[in-house]
Amino acid sequence: MSNRRLDMINVQHLIRQLAEGKSYRVIGTNLAISPTTVKKYAKYIRKNGLNVEELKGKPPSELETIIDIADPAERQRAEEALTCIRKHESSLVARRLTRKDVYEKYRIDIESPLSYSRFCVKVEDELKKSGATMHFNHKPGDKLFVDFAGDKLCYYEKETGEKISVEVFVAVLGHSQKTFVFAVHSQCKNDFIESLKRAFEYYGGIPCAIVPDNLKSGVNKASLYEPEMNRSFKHFCEHYGCFAYPARPRSPKDKSLVENAVGRMYRDIYTHIKACKYYSMEELNAAILEKLEESNNKPFQRRDYSRNDLFESNEKDCLKPLPSNEYETVDFYSATVRRDYHIWFRPDKHQYSVPYEYIGKTLKVIYNTDTVEIFYGYTRIALHKRNRSRYGFTTNPEHMPANHKYMADLTPENLMKKAEEIGVYTSSVIEKILGSGNYYDQRIRSSRGVLSLANKLGKEIMEQCCKRALSYGIYNYRQLRNIADMKLYLEEDITVTGGYIDNHQNKRGVEYYFATLLQESCDTLTRISYNNTEIQTKTEAEC
Repeated sequence: MSNRRLDMINVQHLIRQLAEGKSYRVIGTNLAISPTTVKKYAKYIRKNGLNVEELKGKPPSELETIIDIADPAERQRAEEALTCIRKHESSLVARRLTRKDVYEKYRIDIESPLSYSRFCVKVEDELKKSGATMHFNHKPGDKLFVDFAGDKLCYYEKETGEKISVEVFVAVLGHSQKTFVFAVHSQCKNDFIESLKRAFEYYGGIPCAIVPDNLKSGVNKASLYEPEMNRSFKHFCEHYGCFAYPARPRSPKDKSLVENAVGRMYRDIYTHIKACKYYSMEELNAAILEKLEESNNKPFQRRDYSRNDLFESNEKDCLKPLPSNEYETVDFYSATVRRDYHIWFRPDKHQYSVPYEYIGKTLKVIYNTDTVEIFYGYTRIALHKRNRSRYGFTTNPEHMPANHKYMADLTPENLMKKAEEIGVYTSSVIEKILGSGNYYDQRIRSSRGVLSLANKLGKEIMEQCCKRALSYGIYNYRQLRNIADMKLYLEEDITVTGGYIDNHQNKRGVEYYFATLLQESCDTLTRISYNNTEIQTKTEAEC
């Protein structure tokens, strides 16, 4: 007899007929089994002291626990094989070990091992148990499962005819299984987030959670319990008010819906797309969208409604509305403020200013194609228009300390404005200094000096000093300071009296004495004018 157990319904009939006194041959004929099998069961009942009259009224579930005709030795061999299989089950599933490898480990310590074929049958039975799947009823508007297809599509450059391969993003809603497909250049962070954004626009709403696998564009560090999100992906979810809920590592069944959707797209879309040529990404996506609508409008198997029908009736109204402001893809960067109150922005090799109070602090930078925002903690402290000029500086004057602001304001225009606030004569002197042929920085410094006198003397005296200096043709800080110190601005205007004297080498005139009076030492004299009479510069030796 085979050690395979009879069905408990047949065992019930066998026991009933034994109780009626029928022969083994008659019972075997009635149940379509061997008389030897009937004899084995009758022998087992007698050997274990069981009463057929008592067994006759018991249900199959109880008989199953009472009657077991398997050979104890065979049962022991089967248990030893199952123990080894369960020990190495994870390695078999992950394909780190083959069945032959596990069998060799099993037979080492077993005196009477099972044959390899019987061992493989038990492996197959055990793996079927571990591969059981659970059915989920997904709530409307709850999850969006996303993934990239393994096979790529392509388009061709018009000018060169070059073939350009592209990635294919696939998303599917859990309840209605309405699918979205979009071609992008890569699986990088920006393309991944752009694909999600297009998916939300396609569905016209936002689900509660996004379920990707653990790709680096969305997840920095995978975890069975609390994965670490990519900051750009997290920022995207915050903008749309949804959650990121990545699948567990090495658990494709967590997103089996999108895995199945990828296979469906191969049949419904790929076969048509690959039969044609497209010459831009836009053409390719338009063709994908056309075939996608046909796929979503196909009825489910053995049902009279499609994915679009189920989406419109059950799921569309459960999605959250899209935000009014469109999402812009952003990136993140960390930088330390240098002593010149600027940060080094490595992506563009450019420097941006922040308030000087944050020197030495580490700041967070959030940037997109147009703007650069700088945060300390959760407070934005600076906002700049993005500047891609390499090794340049973008500085906001409001970020400077007071003394730096003052230096930055020292331009000819600002100096002239300050001079005009004092008076006409002062502005004339500053205009003369700035218009001289001296070095630019020296002109600025001299103008600062002249304007600083106004703070000491007051506007009225400053105007008188500048008026006197203009009458002498003097346009520098030192001469104006001497006029103020010697109070020459109090004297009446000096006029030249007497007849005209021809020029000759001994003639000095009143102008010489005024110039000498104003000099602190007899060094080089500046060119001055008095009553329209010009005097050339004299050296100390000529004096």
